[in-house]
Amino acid sequence: MKCPKCGENLSYLKHYESGEMKFHVSLDEHGDAEYDEQDFSSNMTTHDFECPYCQAVLTTEESEAKKLLQEEVKISKIQIGDKLV
Repeated sequence: MKCPKCGENLSYLKHYESGEMKFHVSLDEHGDAEYDEQDFSSNMTTHDFECPYCQAVLTTEESEAKKLLQEEVKISKIQIGDKLV
């Protein structure tokens, strides 16, 4: 598919999701902190699928993002910042 804003061919979208990441923290042999990722809990405040080139938000739904990448749907409006265009 092509991004409706910048026209670049897209083989993937960037996904941004807000939430809380939990880690185990320990010290390595040099006394430096090591973080071991344990869990992510989404708060669903942000769930954006964006163009990797121009950062236009193309959708906020995973099912629609899949369809977009399969070129099954056309985008009528995109969100750029706080505006729909």
